[in-house]
Amino acid sequence: MAKQYCIIDPIFKGSRLFVTSVLTRALNQRGKVSVLCPKNVSELDFHYQELFRGIPHDLTPSIEFPEDVWFGRVPKQGVCDTINEMRRVSDCSAAYFFTGFNEYFPHLVWVLLFSGIMLRKKPIIAIDYTSNHFLANSQWKGYDSAWKVYLKRFACSALSLVFRNFRLIVLDERFEDPLLAMNTKRWGLRVFRLPDPSPRFTIPAKNKSEDGQETKVLIVGKQNGRKGLSDILPAMEAIAKAPSNKSVKFRLVGQLTTETERYRERLSVLTSSVLSWVDAYVSEEQVLQEYADADYVLLPYTKAFNGSSGVFAYASALRIPLISTDHGCIGYRVKRFGCGQTYRSGNIEALVSILKELPKVNSKAYGEYSVAMQEFHETCKIDTFSLRLSNFLDDLGI
Repeated sequence: MAKQYCIIDPIFKGSRLFVTSVLTRALNQRGKVSVLCPKNVSELDFHYQELFRGIPHDLTPSIEFPEDVWFGRVPKQGVCDTINEMRRVSDCSAAYFFTGFNEYFPHLVWVLLFSGIMLRKKPIIAIDYTSNHFLANSQWKGYDSAWKVYLKRFACSALSLVFRNFRLIVLDERFEDPLLAMNTKRWGLRVFRLPDPSPRFTIPAKNKSEDGQETKVLIVGKQNGRKGLSDILPAMEAIAKAPSNKSVKFRLVGQLTTETERYRERLSVLTSSVLSWVDAYVSEEQVLQEYADADYVLLPYTKAFNGSSGVFAYASALRIPLISTDHGCIGYRVKRFGCGQTYRSGNIEALVSILKELPKVNSKAYGEYSVAMQEFHETCKIDTFSLRLSNFLDDLGI
């Protein structure tokens, strides 16, 4: 009888939906997969259909989550609904995978600890997109509060103690850097790193040397408060005010949220000069073309975000260099692999300076950035992700 795996995704959109689709594809090579997701999810959702095309799975939209869970945390009732669903499918599930573990914290931890022996016998694997709470104190100070970091360490240690088969998977390379990471064994934690997966489908990268004189900078994705529009907007305005700098053109592909709606008027003004804006949902095929057409991708996450990013994965697949803030997983990648330039979040002058002096696509520096992105991509291809996950599950016997 084929094994069955259960994936729990409280977000089911954006980069999380992408990771869930990649995980579902990988687990399909071992058995059947069911996906628990919010009640408001529809099988007619276009992005869901795109990412899960050709991937066998059972979709169960059965958990009650608030609409704004993307920006907040799953409430207690959502946690209880999740546990009830896990119990319902416990007889046939070989293991549970959480692709949105942080959104459940801390309520899930306490409920799991008192959930009874039924769930404790099942392997529970939680995917985390940042290793902040596994880093030495000097690495997260200024980005996370001490009580949150230590609470999460204690909570994960408790889960590791009570659940013999509780594991954490991180998609953040900082966890393996001996100069940055703490000794997780001292806390009784069992943590494994997987590569941040690249997209299943891609298109050939364009020959940038054939492009014109304009430097095209892409900003992509739904622009919530963490995406750094508060840095991007004044930087674009500064570029627009200086006629000599108008060789830099920005392309914004993504909609605003309630957090960023206040910027709409200022963005609209810029569309007459340095900005073109696609204020709508864009399909996977279209968004890949947007990456291919760009010279650089701008990813200025605020200090509130420290994890991995689907935008980075897509940019690396097409060898497009990055301009990013210097903190967290993304800042670390850009600096370690040499695949672009960084600045400190909130330092608009530094961002404007970078934008003014961006290497042209036919320059040696640009070529080095592009090669570095290609080298990073080689480490996180989707088949590499699947193989390392399979080895990890073999070691667990599931």
